[in-house]
Amino acid sequence: DANFTAWLANEVRYARSKNIELSAYTLMQGNGWGMDPIPEDAKILNRDGSRGPTACFATDWHASYRQRVLAFAAKVGFYGVETDGQFEGASCSDPTHSHHGVANSFDAQLKATQRFNNQLKARGLYQTGADAYVFSGANRWNAADTDEAIFHIDNVVEWSTLGRMYAYDSTFDRVPTSGQYTVDDLVGRCTDDPLQADLVRCVDFVLGGFYLFGTQPFFHAVQLWDPLHKDAAALEASVTRWTGFFRAHRTRLLGMGRMLHLRRPTARFLEAVAHVTADPSEPLRAIVGLVNPTSRGIADNITVSLYYAGLAPGATVVASVLNADAAAATSRPLPASMARFVVGPDPAASLFEIVLPVKVDAFSYASIGLSLVTSPMATTRWAAAY
Repeated sequence: DANFTAWLANEVRYARSKNIELSAYTLMQGNGWGMDPIPEDAKILNRDGSRGPTACFATDWHASYRQRVLAFAAKVGFYGVETDGQFEGASCSDPTHSHHGVANSFDAQLKATQRFNNQLKARGLYQTGADAYVFSGANRWNAADTDEAIFHIDNVVEWSTLGRMYAYDSTFDRVPTSGQYTVDDLVGRCTDDPLQADLVRCVDFVLGGFYLFGTQPFFHAVQLWDPLHKDAAALEASVTRWTGFFRAHRTRLLGMGRMLHLRRPTARFLEAVAHVTADPSEPLRAIVGLVNPTSRGIADNITVSLYYAGLAPGATVVASVLNADAAAATSRPLPASMARFVVGPDPAASLFEIVLPVKVDAFSYASIGLSLVTSPMATTRWAAAY
């Protein structure tokens, strides 16, 4: 449709003028939506003679579909393509397809998918893809994008806690910035939850919790909020704050730093992570993220290792509260008398640790930055030695 293509290309140009990049979604296996109906002879042929439910990737029809995706993305100027439903291992026994029987169908479909990923990369298109294809071009994965997480839970606290659980568990072997969590129509979610009386606080709590875990919220809505909404300015301030926070710290702390898993989300207790870096040019050596999803304030001692921050025992760090004036933030999570901490001497800590005596309000978060003040020896030599 030439008219639709022209309209969409204009929308892409307009978004780019506002520093917004647009991507497109496609469901590559085509089992229900996301592409044209699959011709019957292009579906996988099961061993019992039945067809489907997915397309066989090793067919002329599927090759044509992949080329049409590339051509359309180039024509309208998309920044990227989200490739859902890449080849997941369904074998095909159709002898007329571009593979040598059922034994070769896995390899042929896998390579077709990998070549498509390579073509996206060669064209400079940012691809959101499945985990298994990260080495053939896919850039990101969904920390959690399941029916249970997105569609079946209306309670914002439960739903967002589940998202942080995914982020916490997934980042033992991945950098946190590689993931995202779908928040869909976040303003609508908070509005529809009868337990949420303060819309701005609800939205800010969800954003703060995910960004402090290093995971980007992924909006999927016609609009983020009604521009005429009475809270539009406050909602915009929250989104601006957290996207700015993420951009400011993505390179060294949230992305290239190490994420320490301190307290796993359970919906019953305080959650805690820390992002640390040994880069001496970074003013903050660590950002500690705390989330309290419960209906009561929680006081606790959080032990943070600064080993991967390259800090030796005896080093002194100063703690500062970040984002203290945000809508859902606890403004004073640390005692006023405690701003400096020495690595190592606390009897409750090990050689490279400090203990933060924190208190986080109900349905709130806190972010604490740790900056190096004094160090008893060259941190780079100490880090290299251990």
